[in-house]
Formats: sequence, C-alpha cells, structure tokens
Amino acid sequence: MVIRSMAQTSMVKAKAIAEALPRASESISTAGTNAESRHLALADVVKDAGRTRPAERDYHNE
Repeated sequence: MVIRSMAQTSMVKAKAIAEALPRASESISTAGTNAESRHLALADVVKDAGRTRPAERDYHNE
C-alpha cells in the first residue's frame, strides 16, 4: 500500500515536471536572448579594449 502510494506520488510529480518543462525551456531561451541583446555590445567593447576581466582587485587574483 505504501509503495503503491509512493509510486503514484512519483508519477504525479513526474507529470507535473513534464508539463512545466516547455515553459521553463522557453523562459531560459528568452532570458538568453534578452541578455545577449542587452549586454553583447558592452561585452564587445570591453573585449576590444583588451580587458578580459574586471579591474584588478585582490579577490580576482586569488
């Protein structure tokens, strides 16, 4: 009885995850596109200036 209940709970959770995956995938894709459009130009300027990381700080040199 307990094992059957656990299996049923697992199936319900798996179905909920499967239903949410397409939305999550779309959200991740949208976030990546938005980040690229907002930050790509600035990243290119920094790269063209010869910098590969932020200004020198102790915690960057560890």
